[in-house]
Amino acid sequence: MDEDLELLLQEYCPPLDDTIVHLIYDDYKGSPDSVPKAREVLDTLKHNAIVEQATGFDPSGSSGDVEQSPFNPSDSLSRNNSSERDATSSSSEWVSQTTEDSSESATYFKDSEQLNTGEKEEEITNMFPTLSRESVLRVLRRCNNDINRATDELLNQAWFAGEGNGEVTLPKGIDAFASEHHIPQRKKGAKKKNKKANKASTQLAEEPEPQASVPTKNAWTNRARDVETIAACTDIPASKISSLYHQNGSSTPATIRSLIEADLASNKTKDPPAPIIQAALDLNTSFPTLPLDHAVSLIRLTPPPTSNAHTLATLLTTSPQAIPNSSISIITPTYAPVRLDDSSSPTRQTSLPPLAPPPHAHTAASLASARATAFSQASSSYRLGKSSPYMKAAAGYYAQLGRDLSSHLHAASAAEADALVASQSTGSMLDLHGVSVDDAKRIASREVKRWWEGLGEERIPGYRGGQGEVGGGGFRVITGVGRHSEGRRGKLGPAVTRVLMKEGWRVEVGEGAVVVLGKRKG
Repeated sequence: MDEDLELLLQEYCPPLDDTIVHLIYDDYKGSPDSVPKAREVLDTLKHNAIVEQATGFDPSGSSGDVEQSPFNPSDSLSRNNSSERDATSSSSEWVSQTTEDSSESATYFKDSEQLNTGEKEEEITNMFPTLSRESVLRVLRRCNNDINRATDELLNQAWFAGEGNGEVTLPKGIDAFASEHHIPQRKKGAKKKNKKANKASTQLAEEPEPQASVPTKNAWTNRARDVETIAACTDIPASKISSLYHQNGSSTPATIRSLIEADLASNKTKDPPAPIIQAALDLNTSFPTLPLDHAVSLIRLTPPPTSNAHTLATLLTTSPQAIPNSSISIITPTYAPVRLDDSSSPTRQTSLPPLAPPPHAHTAASLASARATAFSQASSSYRLGKSSPYMKAAAGYYAQLGRDLSSHLHAASAAEADALVASQSTGSMLDLHGVSVDDAKRIASREVKRWWEGLGEERIPGYRGGQGEVGGGGFRVITGVGRHSEGRRGKLGPAVTRVLMKEGWRVEVGEGAVVVLGKRKG
């Protein structure tokens, strides 16, 4: 290992991951001042990592209790001062960021905790055949025999294994001092001592961590959290928000609605600028039930970025109303009738709003252009709504038209992704090159199920001539290693692999591809 790289690893790991140090050092390697340049970047990353650890942030997403990490107004203000409003960006990007991956936690194998140590070792070594058994078991022990955590760490290692035209990957972190990478000189009598030390370290690694106590939830904590959230999103003092919150019966939606009404009354004679209207149209696309003037008011009330307005809109449309203490209603359960159609099928298509017949067939590009035009016309009509009440109606019409076009745009993009994948795939191989992460996860989930259902009796191991293979050796899903992705880090592979494992498929992770071997037992 390069001496400069080894010094950087000792200095910045932890809190930084050794992979980050490797990547940054490779960017400046070869230049005369490579180490000072790398230190300049790594110092910033190390400072941010230390601050992040001090906040108690859990990057796994598995312990993010709302009550444990309420909104901090000072943190929001510091973020607001360092960012600016992007008034013309589409709201679908940050909506997907806040909702798509929130349900993905380390729960791919719900029955993994019931396995003993030997079964866990056998399960995870079969999943990663391209990695050495010693390195896989070392990661499993480092994660305290937690298969979920070990799988997340091994996914990246398996995906980049062998990358670089056959070059040997440098060992990282403590792995560099393992026996397969470093063979020290020792005396004859040291063998017995090392065996005892290795046995003791293995026993220590297998000891479970003590479970942290979960704090109980109470109404006072919820109220304080709601007040701090609204204050952080609006830059209004928390004392004023608290007073308004109690005046509205401790109801979050009623409090936000009163702020909107006050803002509309104070800006009744003022015309909002074009950037605010455009941002409100984007917000209205994500929340169709929200009136357009209320969306404009939320954009005015909240400082940049627009995620603050999105947070208030979510609380306004999803939070339950406060129930007065004097009236207690009896809950009468009602049950939905049994539906005999296949409504639970994931491939069932939802009906799209009708559009006027175009002179030419709709494409994703034409729908995107038409949506931008509709939102632009809605913005112009809304500005003229102060002088003519008919223009407000026109603004509502064009806003609804933009939402309908957005629904068709998503459907058209999905259809084009399906056609692209179908043109470059076979019956036993699925090539996901050229599609987005969301489309790749959707297509992979659907095609793997279709392949499995089409096997019939071939799903029985040993059916084909007693070879012991399922479905001719499995179903190969090609995602690539991510050389053309941002930062040269693959996104399709880990995302598709996590979805397949979450759905209960038995997979083998290779370089740029995943092989589905069948259903997992249990």
